Amino acid sequence: MIFGFFISVSRREAAWRTAVACVLVGIAALMLTDPTTHAAPAAGPPDGSSRYQTENVIVVVIDGLRNLEAFEDPEHRYIPHIWNDLRPIGAIATEYYVSTRPVSTQAHNTLVTGIRQISSLAKQHTDVYQRSYWPTMFEAYRLAHNRPPVDAWVITGNEHLGVIDGSLHPSSLLDAWATTLFTRSDRHTINTFYDVAGQYQPSLVFINLKDVDRIGHAKNGETFEDYLDAIMAADALVYELWQYLQNDPNYGDRTTLIVTSDHGRDKDDYRFHGKADHMQRHVPFLAVGPDIQADLDITHRRLLIDLAPTVGELLRFKMPFAQGTPMLEMLMPPMGSVQVTGPMAHEDPNDSLLLTETESPSIRPSIDVSAQGVMVTWTERDVSQPVERYAIRYCTSADFGQTWSEPMLLTDSFTYYGRDGVPTGEGTPLYSQVIIDQSGLATVGFNGYAAPLGDDGTELFWGVNVAEQQSGNEWTFRGFENLHALVPRPPAMTLSSEDQVWLVWAEGSVMMGIGTTDDRGDELKRTLYLPFDVYGHEWNWPVPNPLHFRNPSATWTEDRLNIAMEYLPHDRDGQAMSLALDGYTPESIVPSRLDRAPSATAQARITSTPDGVLHATWSELQSSGWQVYYGQSTDGGHSWSTPATLSLAGHHAWSPDIATDGSRLAVVWEDWLTGRPQLCVRISDDGGVSWQPTETITSARARPAFVDLVGRDGRFYLVWQDARSGNWQIHFRSL
Repeated sequence: MIFGFFISVSRREAAWRTAVACVLVGIAALMLTDPTTHAAPAAGPPDGSSRYQTENVIVVVIDGLRNLEAFEDPEHRYIPHIWNDLRPIGAIATEYYVSTRPVSTQAHNTLVTGIRQISSLAKQHTDVYQRSYWPTMFEAYRLAHNRPPVDAWVITGNEHLGVIDGSLHPSSLLDAWATTLFTRSDRHTINTFYDVAGQYQPSLVFINLKDVDRIGHAKNGETFEDYLDAIMAADALVYELWQYLQNDPNYGDRTTLIVTSDHGRDKDDYRFHGKADHMQRHVPFLAVGPDIQADLDITHRRLLIDLAPTVGELLRFKMPFAQGTPMLEMLMPPMGSVQVTGPMAHEDPNDSLLLTETESPSIRPSIDVSAQGVMVTWTERDVSQPVERYAIRYCTSADFGQTWSEPMLLTDSFTYYGRDGVPTGEGTPLYSQVIIDQSGLATVGFNGYAAPLGDDGTELFWGVNVAEQQSGNEWTFRGFENLHALVPRPPAMTLSSEDQVWLVWAEGSVMMGIGTTDDRGDELKRTLYLPFDVYGHEWNWPVPNPLHFRNPSATWTEDRLNIAMEYLPHDRDGQAMSLALDGYTPESIVPSRLDRAPSATAQARITSTPDGVLHATWSELQSSGWQVYYGQSTDGGHSWSTPATLSLAGHHAWSPDIATDGSRLAVVWEDWLTGRPQLCVRISDDGGVSWQPTETITSARARPAFVDLVGRDGRFYLVWQDARSGNWQIHFRSL
């Protein structure tokens, strides 16, 4: 029995969980009927055959296990059971890496979502409170198969992992989270699983063994020998767990066990981790089970983001937003993928124009318009290989959306720079943002990612890059030098009154970078960082502990750069703020709150009208669910109006964008009134004083996400990624 164990709901979370649960009951059931979101039932393919023998997946994370003491040790002295007993009957991945900063909470969030979770440094402890905005594998599993809470568990000795059991995504908020138990030692953790398994027979369990990391930090005077002893104890517990599973009638011959780690440790001092070098990012991976090939060594690169899609593959559910892909190479042939990275197909209603039609997912579109026409950029993932590769493509329309060019390649690589400013190699681009000046020439800002192999292994390189159109299909490329922090999204961009391109990006999440191209053809220049400038000066904020900038948006008014963003102070889920930059010194920056202290803020977007008024929109998690808000500033961002609610209470509305066509305003957002996402719009003809009724602009069968909106000369143009064709594709519509 488990009466002595504590089911995790922190006091800070308990209040808002209770408040929103009453209005969110039923969302999960509604989502079960959505064929664009969930996979086929657990019974298997339509022909009645069983795709996999696996009915249960148990994931064990040995927290903080350095691979130097695991797979990189030629004698494997400290993992004798994993190496000698389990490896011969299963598969290992010897090139398995953390692709974010190697710290616990964001690495665990990455494992359970399949999406890189970029949060602040562990030593500042803000990431402890940051729940993912994108669905976890627990929610996807429970919704796909209509399973109760006791069929998915998180059992952890790490008290910081109370945020990985569920996300803040509207599709599953609260209703489909896993059940969480906090434990003490690794021995207690495994015993807790035995009790849970005996009583509930759960099919999806995530176990964290914390002792290796806790003892590795040597906070209580532990030695290196104690750290090694903890590894050997974890190794023995993993083998004991496998024997238990094989001998249990509910799990034997029907269970896949996956063992990995969330991060390594410093190569010179085992007590520390958090940097992006090889030893801290290279972690072990083992899988053993009825569908896993025996004695297999996967030698090509795999990442933490691949774990959740792999679990989904085995348990027949989808992870549509995941950046990773299933590890099909270790599964028994002739099994094939159930396409867990994309929703299912259905009919294509005629309410938008399809810009792409590819086998690979096309995601994260961006749009801008000038007097010469419209340009759209997006990211296309190459799914023909397990190594993560992307390309940025674009198309144009000279008649404002009536006809479009064929998709063209902008780039499928970027140059990254070493710390000495010398070009070091090539990486893959990720997501883009496009902006067009009055002459019709475009600038595309994008982030890039690389994990090259060096003399001492791997080191992450993330870059802010710019492609500037010269004419037609000719582009020049430049990137910032010495940029090694994590940049999870493309830079927000805006044009000054003199067509100078300004870029704003969240860098490593604890700072915000601001750069400019000055004049077309010049090198990019980084001007300052927030909350510190290049001289280390810190300025005052309206709330203490400014940490974790995220998802900035930018606009220009007269001679001022204005920014809206999400901002996470210590021990808070999120706030929406604006910054008015009257100049480019810390003293000239004016911070201001947009929201009114929500429990979480998902997105903040900003634009300006020709009269110099700033207009912002964002989404807040309230007791009635996610809601979309609007505010304006008539004094250059020094103060903001009382927020107005644009969406209806009682269901979710989030991820808004805002634009002006020169005289009117439009706000578009994802609305979950029917239990499925649809795009809704409200338009204001009087500068935000009043708003027309809400209009739904996509079919109930659509599956929109990541909308981008722009306006010009009496029209609004929007793009989004949509799954109605059976794969993520880019759709366009004008209003």
